[in-house]
Amino acid sequence: MFPVVAVAVVIIFSSLLFTTFYSQTSLPIPTNSIVVSSSLLTGTEISGVQVDLRINGSTIKTGYTPVTFSGLQPQVQYQIVVYWLNNFYFRHFSDGNLNRYATLTLNGSKYATLNAEYENVPKSEAAALDVVARFPNGTQIGTSDLVNGSNFHTPGMWFQIAQAGSNQAYTGSYTGGSILPFILFNHETYTIQMSEGYQNVKFAYWVDNHSSNPNRNVTLDGNETYTAIFEQS
Repeated sequence: MFPVVAVAVVIIFSSLLFTTFYSQTSLPIPTNSIVVSSSLLTGTEISGVQVDLRINGSTIKTGYTPVTFSGLQPQVQYQIVVYWLNNFYFRHFSDGNLNRYATLTLNGSKYATLNAEYENVPKSEAAALDVVARFPNGTQIGTSDLVNGSNFHTPGMWFQIAQAGSNQAYTGSYTGGSILPFILFNHETYTIQMSEGYQNVKFAYWVDNHSSNPNRNVTLDGNETYTAIFEQS
């Protein structure tokens, strides 16, 4: 089934403005394309979210949802990076990917589609939640830097956020990631699901309560930052 594309024709005559809308149902998605859309968690479509198309970390195209990146090459790994918009904050892709960075390779299929899902958090109800990982000597694990207009991230520790009453995470990030701090609802309870580590780097404890459990519930009371200590064995 081909998508319905709305096209606006604007005609200006003297002081009058006429706008005519018509639908075009036979416009196919180009072969070797990536189509990126965006919506709220409720399913309501939103538009205007910035999307970067990257290869090996370098941005080759930028567009705004809904956007179609066409003329791509099969067997090339592309990276899709989505941003935030006003009070809309990225939570996950509809395919379950919790990270705002997604990778796609066109393997003979005509095109690929991605939908980024957002949560509307009004400023009057918002609070920031940051999670930091570091070694006992103070060295931070994971940093984010802006280079030529693009955010580049050094490896951090993966963690996820679940809403109150749910064990199912609905967003996530690597510590030090450019999406941090998460903007969430103030006075709401969330579960931080911290990675237990990788290779010889292991979670040790939380700085504020010295708990050795990597998962914890937090109720936001304004902006909050929680620090996890990791040790090398």
